[in-house]
Amino acid sequence: MPKHHLRATGRVCLVGGGKSGMGTFDRKHRHKRLAEQLQMYASEDVVVLGTSVGGLAAAIEVAATIAKPLDVVEVRKLEVPYRPELELGVVADPDVTVIDRAIAKEAHVTNGVLNETLRRARNELQSSLADRDERAHPLDGRTAVVVDDGEGPWFSAFAACQVARARGAERVIVAVPGSPKRMREAFRGHADEVVLVDEQNSSTGRFPTDVRIPALSNGKKLGVSLPGVFSAPSDARATVVIARGANIDGNSARDGFIADSLNANGFATLMFDLLVDNDPHLNGADFEIDKFSARVMGAVDWARSEMDDSMPVGVYGSSTGAAIALWAAADPDSKIDAVVSRGGLLGLVTHRLDMVVAPTLLLVGGEDHRVFQGNHEAAERLLCPHALCVINNMADLYADPTAVDAVARQSISWFRQWLAPGAAVPRIPVIAGRRRGRQNQNR
Repeated sequence: MPKHHLRATGRVCLVGGGKSGMGTFDRKHRHKRLAEQLQMYASEDVVVLGTSVGGLAAAIEVAATIAKPLDVVEVRKLEVPYRPELELGVVADPDVTVIDRAIAKEAHVTNGVLNETLRRARNELQSSLADRDERAHPLDGRTAVVVDDGEGPWFSAFAACQVARARGAERVIVAVPGSPKRMREAFRGHADEVVLVDEQNSSTGRFPTDVRIPALSNGKKLGVSLPGVFSAPSDARATVVIARGANIDGNSARDGFIADSLNANGFATLMFDLLVDNDPHLNGADFEIDKFSARVMGAVDWARSEMDDSMPVGVYGSSTGAAIALWAAADPDSKIDAVVSRGGLLGLVTHRLDMVVAPTLLLVGGEDHRVFQGNHEAAERLLCPHALCVINNMADLYADPTAVDAVARQSISWFRQWLAPGAAVPRIPVIAGRRRGRQNQNR
C-alpha cells in the first residue's frame, strides 16, 4: 500500500486508527447539555449509571450536575477473535449478555467461537468485579438513569438497563444523545423513558423529521415514496444527502451517527433509504444501479427544494451506496457538488468515474485490502478533485466506534472544503459526451 501519493487532482492520506481526541464535535459540551436536560430528575430518588465501556464521562457530568450518586456498571466487549474491530455485544454484571446475532451471522461466528468469546469476557468481568473495593448503590425502588455517549453501538446501554432491572430499579430512564426516532425505536422494551437532548436550545433549527422522498425515473415520479429523516441546523451552510442501502447494506445506526455529526457541524442532512419493501419498480433478480442513482438525484432535488436552492448539496454513500452516489454524480444533469464514499464497491461504476465532476473523497480501511485496491484503481480513473483517505488498522469502517468517528471527521472536513460558499471546482471539458482526459484537464 502506498504511504503517500500526490498528483494535481488527487491525494492519499493516512489516518490513525487509534484513540481519537475530542472527535467530531465537542463531547464535553454535549455531555453538559445532556446533564442540563436531566435536571428534571434532581428532586427524585435517582442513581446515575454509567458503563465502563462508553458513557462514563457523560455519566460523571450528569451525576455532578444533578447531585446524585454515580454507579459504574462493569461491562466487557464481545469481539470477534479474528476481527477484533468488530463488536458482537457485551457482557455485564449480574449475568447479563447482549449479542447482535446479525453481526455474528455476517462475520460467520460459529457457536464454538461465540461460546469461547463469552467465556473469556465473563472471566475478565468476574476478575474486575472481584478487584472493586466500593459497593454498588442499592437500586431497589429507585430510579436508574442510564447514560451513554451515543457514539457507538448501544450494547453497553442495553446491558445497563438490564442490570438496573435485575437490581430492583422501579423505573429505568435512558439518556443517549442522538436522533429521537432512532433512540425510541432502539430502547423500546429496555427503558421506561428516553430523554432527548434539547436540540431547540442548541444549534439545531429543525428536529430530525420523518419524510417521504418521491422515487424518480427519467425525472418522473413512480408512485413510490422512500422513507427518510431530514434535519437542519439553523446555521446550515450546505446539505448532505446520505444514501442508505437498506437491505443492500444495513448500517443505519452508523449512518445516523454520521448525520448527527454533520448536523453538529452546521450541515443539514437528508438520510434516506434507496429501497422499500416489495418495490414494484425494481427487478429483484438484478442490481439496477441506474434506477438507484435516479433516486439519489431525486433526493438531491428534494433537499434543494427544502432549503435555499442555491445552497450546495453533497452526497455520502457507503459500500454499494457509494457506487450509486458516484453513478449519479457522473450524470451530465447531476446537481451534486461533492461526494464522500465510505468503503465504496466502486467496480460497479468503473466506466463512469472519469465523468464525475464533483470533488470526491474515497474513505477505506487500511486492513480492507480488497476494497482498498478497488478504491486505489478508482482514484486513478477520477479526473475531478479527489482524495483517497486510508484509516489505519481498520477493516470494516463501521465496526468500531473509533473508525466511525474518523469517518465522520474526514467527511466533515471534505464537505467543509467543497461545499463552502464560493468553493471553486475545476470544470472538466466534455467532448462527445465524455470528459477530456487527465492530460488536458488543466489547460
